[in-house]
Amino acid sequence: MSAARVRIALAAALAVLAGAALAASAADGAAVERSLASFSAERGPLRLETASSRRSLWIPVARRVALERVVLHLELTNSIALLGERSQLTVAVGGRVVGQIPLAGKRPLVEADLPIDPALLEPGYNELQFRVSQHYTMTCEDPAAPELWTEIDLARSHLRAVVVPRAWPVRLSELGDVFDRRLWDRYALELLVPPRDDDDVLRPAALAVQGVARRLRYVPPRLVVSRLATRRTRPLVEELAGRDRLALGLAAELAPLLGERWTRTVDGPVLAVRPLPRDPAHVLVVITGRNDDELLDAALAFAHLEQPLPDAARTTIERVELPDLATYSAPGAVHVNGEYRFADLGFETTTLRGLGPGGVNLEFTMPPDLFGSEDRHVELSLHLAYGAALRRDSVLNLMLNGRFENVIHLDEPDGAVFRDYRISIPLRSFEPGANVLSFVPRWMPEVTGECQAIQDGNLMLTLFDDSRLIMPDADHVARLPDLRLLARTGYPFTVDPQGGRLAVRFGDREPQTVAAALTLLARISQHLDYPLRDVVLGTAPPPPDRDVLWVAAADTLDEEFLAGAPVVVSGEASEVGHPQVVGRRPWERPRGPIGRLLHWIREGLPETVPADRRPAPATARTRQRTGLGRYAVLMEYERPDAPGRAVVLLTAADRARLAAAAGQLVDGDVWFGLEGDTAMWRDPDSLETARLGDSFIVGTRRASARLAFLFSLRPLLAVLVVALLLAAATFVARRLLRMRRERLDAASAADAP
Repeated sequence: MSAARVRIALAAALAVLAGAALAASAADGAAVERSLASFSAERGPLRLETASSRRSLWIPVARRVALERVVLHLELTNSIALLGERSQLTVAVGGRVVGQIPLAGKRPLVEADLPIDPALLEPGYNELQFRVSQHYTMTCEDPAAPELWTEIDLARSHLRAVVVPRAWPVRLSELGDVFDRRLWDRYALELLVPPRDDDDVLRPAALAVQGVARRLRYVPPRLVVSRLATRRTRPLVEELAGRDRLALGLAAELAPLLGERWTRTVDGPVLAVRPLPRDPAHVLVVITGRNDDELLDAALAFAHLEQPLPDAARTTIERVELPDLATYSAPGAVHVNGEYRFADLGFETTTLRGLGPGGVNLEFTMPPDLFGSEDRHVELSLHLAYGAALRRDSVLNLMLNGRFENVIHLDEPDGAVFRDYRISIPLRSFEPGANVLSFVPRWMPEVTGECQAIQDGNLMLTLFDDSRLIMPDADHVARLPDLRLLARTGYPFTVDPQGGRLAVRFGDREPQTVAAALTLLARISQHLDYPLRDVVLGTAPPPPDRDVLWVAAADTLDEEFLAGAPVVVSGEASEVGHPQVVGRRPWERPRGPIGRLLHWIREGLPETVPADRRPAPATARTRQRTGLGRYAVLMEYERPDAPGRAVVLLTAADRARLAAAAGQLVDGDVWFGLEGDTAMWRDPDSLETARLGDSFIVGTRRASARLAFLFSLRPLLAVLVVALLLAAATFVARRLLRMRRERLDAASAADAP
């Protein structure tokens, strides 16, 4: 046999062995592919510029899985000016180089597969770093030349791995590793509840699901609700497999699941966790008690547990004491008239170095309904230092949510240290909810150019964590409905972080309806990282002092509670508005200057306009005998029995579609695409939003806030009012002076001989 045939046969044998190994691995685990775009907060490609640049992504790995046969697939484009002899992309994981890719202008489109040792990807977040060395000439060059660039297509690049579930003797202190946001697939959980036909189990169930959502942070759970059987010949736990379960109910109600022997040991509010006997890679979490009060205490403890205690598989809760939180509390929240050190917002002193260092971010949360006049600004008092011998066009750009907002000119040739450098940013520039303020240097050394020895060790800037963010005085005013505000902040349900303003109304107590409502409630609570424990839950109309989250199939809707909804639906018919391009119907303009002035003032105070006189959008409304079909609807409108309160309604044609729609809704593609007051979708790619109903104003009702709101809409009116006040003051002052002079003249005349 020739040497060539030997090589071919050997290669074929190796291919067969590799295929067999992959098949064996897949038999124990699942082949998973994850786009690199899912690991990045940025949209678009990852761009590396200048002669030497580096960017990083952070790869999550859950403790409860093991990765095998990890392959990084990269698709990238580089500049056609790059020299292949001197340019390359280096890929490192956890600081260790796993591959190098040549970059050549003659081959600007590159695809590459790099195998990664699974041992490098430890539980937690692992740095995947891309470093480039880019050159366009063999001799002298400008290290910041615009032709030095490479772009990695994050959407088409991905990680492939075989994910194998891992079993371990889990404890309550390790619930964070059970409900783990670092899983590459959305976390799936089955909630097992007793077959009771009352509302008493809904509140502990809501707390339990929110406790799971807290540990998942920003990843919504995929939830299924099932009812337990009333009696069994053998415990159900011995048959469960395939996914995690959370069982909640009284000890006697959990006997068919756990067995009489286990439930007889319940001596109070109990939390427990155990691997499933048939599937030790998945677990059963138990929340129970001897009566409804103990069950509620156990659920409260589960929802609030955060520290790695108790370090046991089971515990009995003796007492639950919970703090009272101020309104508008949220992670990284800032409040009106507040002053915050950057360290208070989680920022650490950071030094940026070298060409193309990227930037550093300050993240914080603004109140969702913050309103201030046009002259209100957020002040930054910066403590920073930067190096000497920077070129005079060097700057530190301030970017707010990716948008340029301000700049600091780094023009001191000997460097500088500032301890109270003031920067103002208009309050209107900030987004409701999460904001990211980025400090991005753009600099060059003083000595640059071709055939120059370039020193970049002086390119340094340190931003210290004792810098301060100073909030102005402002009011809380918002115009609803606004589904975008709901998606970004959970407003209006999250104003009270304990849920004291929220009621969740279920169309019925069927498991699919309950699963849909609890999925949406869990997503809202993730904005706070705190369980909404004082929520009112049930199927009856809620108290009038609450905003309402209403989840119901179309055939269970309450027609009276639908009054004012932008879309009217029932089991067999629907009425839908279709926006027209002619815009909104205007108010009738009165004649004469006095009438116009009054109309002008009225337009500046829309909250004073009666509901029947508010302008409605121009829509063509149709009523049809068919229902919603494959579509689900989310809409927000003013509560008909409590003006100033909001209703958010999720509905679909049947309960199965309702549960599926809730899972689609809380996913990123639909959730962050919400706008207006109405959203409809049949799958994540078919989302349609519109504004079909009337708006209303909620928030502060102080007279000063109303005037500020009015003057912000009508600044000329403020000028007119000030002018009138000055004229009145001048008239009164002149009148008083004339009266005083007349009294003095009269007194002088009386004293004259």
